[in-house]
Order: sequence, then C-alpha cells, then structure tokens
Amino acid sequence: MAIIRWNPMREMFWDDFGKEFRKMMRGEMEKMGETGEFWAPPIDLSETPDAYTVRADLPGIRPEDVNVEVHDDTVTVSGERREERTSEKENVHIKEVSYGKFMRSVRLPVSVDPDKVKAKFEDGVLKVSLPKSEKVKPKKIEIEK
Repeated sequence: MAIIRWNPMREMFWDDFGKEFRKMMRGEMEKMGETGEFWAPPIDLSETPDAYTVRADLPGIRPEDVNVEVHDDTVTVSGERREERTSEKENVHIKEVSYGKFMRSVRLPVSVDPDKVKAKFEDGVLKVSLPKSEKVKPKKIEIEK
C-alpha cells in the first residue's frame, strides 16, 4: 500500500463547503469585473536592433474584442473575454480561466514610431510589432582615415 500525503486543502475544495466557497468566489470575481478590476494576460517582450515585439496570449478572445494603444513609450493591450454560460444547472468544478475586462501595459525603454506599429492576431496570440523611432536607433559612424 502506498503512503499518500494528506492535503487538507484538497478535501476542503471538493466537499460541500468547497462548492459553496467556489460559488461565493465566482460571484466576487464577477463583481470585481463590474467595478473596474482587470485581469492581465501573460505577455512576452522581445527586442531587435530595429523594433520591439510584444506577444500576448489571448485564447478564446475575438480580435474585435482587443484594443492596442501606443502612447509615448507605453503600449497597452486591453479588451474583454466574454464568458459563455451553457446552463445555470451546470456544476463547475474548476474555474481557472479569467473572464471579463483585461488590460496589460508595458513601458518600453525607448520611443517607438507610432505610425509604423502593426498588430496581428493569429491562433489566440496577439503579436504587436513596435519599430523604434529613427532618432533612437543605433547609427554606425564611419571613421575617417
């Protein structure tokens, strides 16, 4: 017989109390969305000599529900993931996906050219290309002989 470590948290979240607790927390999370609280999607930020690239994981979100804004040296991705309820009688056992409004802002170390910013949404991933402003790009200086 294998020895299994007892985890009181696991029992608490699967008994009747756990079901009621999850219902209460689900209600609190829905209220938070109504009062202006946001969740933040995971992002990656990378850099080349010419541009920055921001990638945001946004599975289950339609491109028309996403906004991208660039202001000075800050890029902001925002929008909303709408929850699809199939039935009020459905018992949800695990709820890890965030729903409601989301927002994520990233401050870049240098200015970007807002007229050249491009955004592409494919397979639930938003990719924003942010070309650096010409004045901040490194410039090679030729040495006279």
